[in-house]
Amino acid sequence: MNKKIVIIGGGVIETDENNYYSRSQLIEYLTGFHAYYSDVRWSVRLANTHQYKSRIDNCNLTLDIINKDRETIFSLKGILGQLKHYWYFFHNLDEFTDVIVSNLSLTSLPYVLIARFRARKVVFYLGSDPRLTMKLRSDSLYGKAASLFNYLVVPITLMTAHGVLVRGHTTFIQSMRWNKNTILSNPLISYKYFRNIMADKAKLLRHDSLEILYVGKLEKNKGVHVLIEALGILAKKYPKTKTFRLNIVGSGIMEQELRDITRYRDIAEIVHFHEFIDDSFTLASIFARSDLFIVPTVYSEGFPRVIDEAMASGLPVICSMLGGMKDGLKDDEVFFVDPGNAEELAFAIAKIMDDEGLREKLHANSVNRAKKILQQSATEQHAMFLADL
Repeated sequence: MNKKIVIIGGGVIETDENNYYSRSQLIEYLTGFHAYYSDVRWSVRLANTHQYKSRIDNCNLTLDIINKDRETIFSLKGILGQLKHYWYFFHNLDEFTDVIVSNLSLTSLPYVLIARFRARKVVFYLGSDPRLTMKLRSDSLYGKAASLFNYLVVPITLMTAHGVLVRGHTTFIQSMRWNKNTILSNPLISYKYFRNIMADKAKLLRHDSLEILYVGKLEKNKGVHVLIEALGILAKKYPKTKTFRLNIVGSGIMEQELRDITRYRDIAEIVHFHEFIDDSFTLASIFARSDLFIVPTVYSEGFPRVIDEAMASGLPVICSMLGGMKDGLKDDEVFFVDPGNAEELAFAIAKIMDDEGLREKLHANSVNRAKKILQQSATEQHAMFLADL
C-alpha cells in the first residue's frame, strides 16, 4: 500500500461554519482510496454556495483548503494564496506519494509539473473537451481569455503527466495525441447504490403509463423547455389512453420559466419539480422508480454523468445527438434525437412506449452497459491505473 495520495480539485466544498459538505458521489470516490492508501488528502477550494448536504466529517479525509478566506484566484490575495499553496504542495510530496490533478483551470499545470518531479506518479483528469469549453465560454472576454489559455496549456499538461484519465470518446482521441498512456475513466457515480438497483432490476418499461426522469441543471442549454413542450404534445396525442409523469430533478435560473410553460401547456399536474438532490440513496431510488431517462440538451457538451447513472439503473435513454453523447454512444444503445426539436422528441417517447421490441432492446442495452460500468468503480480504476504506471 502506497503511503499517500493527494487529489487536487475535482469539485468544491461548502461550509455552514460548523461542518464541511460536498457532493455525495465525490465523497464516496475519495473515501474509496482508503483501500489502497494509508493517507488520503484532498486539496480543494471553498465555495460560497450552500447546495450540498453530504458531510465530510468522519470520512478520514485530510482536507487541505486552498482558499480558506474564499478569495478568488483573480484577486491579489487569491494569487498570493495560490502561490503559497504551490509551496505547501511542493514540501508535502515525496517518492511514496501519488497525485491526481482533477481540475482543468489556470492553476492545473504547476501542480502537474511539481508532482512530476516530486511525487511517485501524477495523472491528470480531463473531464471535458477543451475545444468545447472554449465554445461554451466565448460569450465574455474573460471566458475567451481563460479558455484560450487553458486550451494552450492542456497539451503541455497532458505531456507532463505520467498518465491521463478522460471522460468521453472525443476527449480520449484528443488526449492520445499528447499522451499515449490515456484511459477512459469510469463515471463518478454511487456504485454501492446502483449495484443494488441492478441486482433487483426486473421490470421493463410499461406501455400504458410512463415515469419520465430528467436530472440536471435548469438552464437553457440543457433543453428542459424542449422536453416540457414534447410532453405537451404527448398529452394531446394520448389524452385518456396513456398516462405520463415527468420528474425534473435539479435547480437553476430557468425554474420559474419552466413552471410557467407547464401551466401554459396545461400539463402542470403531470410535471413535478424536485430540488437538487445530493443524497445518493435518494437519487438512486428515483432512478429505480423511473421508466425512461431523457437528456434533451441543445448545446454540445461532454458525456454527462447522469447518462451513466440512468443506464446503470437499466433505464432506456433518449438523448440529443450532440458532443460526447454522439461520439460515446452507439445508435442502438440509446434513442438519438435532433437537439431542440420537441416534435421529434415527442415522437421518440411515443415510439419507445408503443414499440415493445424497441423497449426491450433499449432496456437490454442499458443493462449490458450497466454491467460494464458497475464492474469497477472509478476509485478502483484510478487506483489500479496509478499502481500500474
